[in-house]
Amino acid sequence: MTIDNNHKKLKLTSFQRDTYVYIPGYGYDKLNASYNYGGAKLSIQTIEANFGIKVDRYAVVDFDSFKKIIDTLGGIDMEVNQADARTTITDAPGTVHLNGQEALWYARNRGLTKGEDGNEIGLDGDDWDRTSRQRKLLETLFTSMKSADLGQIVSIVSSVGPLVTTNLKKDEITALVSHALTYLSYNVEQYYVPEEGLWYYDDNTKTWNGTITSTIKISDLEEQRKKFASFVFEELFTGGTSSKETTSASN
Repeated sequence: MTIDNNHKKLKLTSFQRDTYVYIPGYGYDKLNASYNYGGAKLSIQTIEANFGIKVDRYAVVDFDSFKKIIDTLGGIDMEVNQADARTTITDAPGTVHLNGQEALWYARNRGLTKGEDGNEIGLDGDDWDRTSRQRKLLETLFTSMKSADLGQIVSIVSSVGPLVTTNLKKDEITALVSHALTYLSYNVEQYYVPEEGLWYYDDNTKTWNGTITSTIKISDLEEQRKKFASFVFEELFTGGTSSKETTSASN
């Protein structure tokens, strides 16, 4: 997530986990492997090395904490489409109230049928659909909090803070909370990497440890770097400057 104070926008970017990238110290592998090898620190180094955007801070939430956060907030009302409705979320298409477990199923599944891989809910689609749902869930969460006052924001942060692993310093968290009502008034824009037209599937990729797997390869990395920078900074190529606070999390 990028907080763009110049243009008064919150910007959400998803990275496809199967993207074939260079992982510092390990060589080429899938992007999500960087977290397995070196946690948030190596994931950030990998994003910076491949895509040219500096990541200031990180926040990590595991599956169990995700469920607890959604439940702490009282659940979340999501707009569920016809494809989503063909699941054990038995409500008709439309606005559906999801608890923490249901929200986790909604956010993390990619084309799993009911009962597959131990999941109770299945969703049509692929990883592109999954990351889209994740961004949609975050945007819905932001929208639901627009009516909150500062006292409620402080209470929410106090409740969910222990469930989040982050390298944000205490004074930075205090500053973010104090400006939360301003940030929540910003428009939300979404992006994903790699962009359409700049990638292709390779079903015979060899990773650094010799495993043969299917990956997403970027056909023009320099162009993708420019597109990503343009989304984040907007005026980058017109000589302007930006003031932002950026947080990135790996899914």
